[in-house]
Amino acid sequence: MAGHPPPYEPRPIDPSRVKLTDDILELTELLARNAHDIWARRRLAEGWRYGPRRDDATLSHLPSPGLRKPSGSREPQRGGRI
Repeated sequence: MAGHPPPYEPRPIDPSRVKLTDDILELTELLARNAHDIWARRRLAEGWRYGPRRDDATLSHLPSPGLRKPSGSREPQRGGRI
């Protein structure tokens, strides 16, 4: 097709052999927490609130703040879809 760019072809890298320094690991954790806080702030601004189960009609089911890992933890927190 003339005039059209070629189709996008994802080419992810294999990070399994990448070794990161403690400083970089700490930075990635801080960036992940910041991205989560931005996401949570947006959800709260949209009207989402804490609830026992997800309910799209009432905009409830943000994870409880009590489920968050302690700030010194290096283990990533994995959550469900909101």
